[in-house]
Amino acid sequence: MNNIQEKDWAEDDWSGHTGMDSDSYYCTSPIVNDGKEAEKDVSREKCAQQPFAIHYEFIRRGEVEIVFSFKKSEMPVRALFFTDPLLDLTESALQLHEGALKYSVVFIDNTGEHQLVFKREQERELTFEIRRFGKGENLGQTPLNSYTVAFKGRTTVDAYCLQVLKIVSDIDQGLGVDQYKTKWINAEFPSEAYCRLKMEQDSLR
Repeated sequence: MNNIQEKDWAEDDWSGHTGMDSDSYYCTSPIVNDGKEAEKDVSREKCAQQPFAIHYEFIRRGEVEIVFSFKKSEMPVRALFFTDPLLDLTESALQLHEGALKYSVVFIDNTGEHQLVFKREQERELTFEIRRFGKGENLGQTPLNSYTVAFKGRTTVDAYCLQVLKIVSDIDQGLGVDQYKTKWINAEFPSEAYCRLKMEQDSLR
């Protein structure tokens, strides 16, 4: 998993906020697209040629379920609070947007480990698969060849980035930065990575 040093978002000038501050020196563009921007987003997503979506939901304090949808199939995975799936998803979108040829995100719960693995096929096209590893291995020491492929499909870099951006934006505007820390226990809301991803997406418009 990717470990990124986050800023201390509990500073005084952030204490009363539940979303990103428009005065922030590194995040100045609006959070919500207007209708025209949304139409552009839809047009870019159509390039994927295949339906792809991610649903992110808090199950209880310190546990989330992430449901990946492709065509008419779904694959749910869960992650516990000693990992940082929201940051990891955001970082994966950033890295793929910046040209990474391969990237993986690890999700761990009481039943074992899942890995979301992306591989770039063409300039902006991706294949992905979700690998399931058995329970009983130490964290980060699961044998690389001891998995089964539980789910797979195709998407584009832009479609994936838009899905991740929507997840993080919805949490920012709904739950808020402070409540997120309460829900997730060991991790701050990934504010800096979120703004970086938003600026990258805005640059494509």
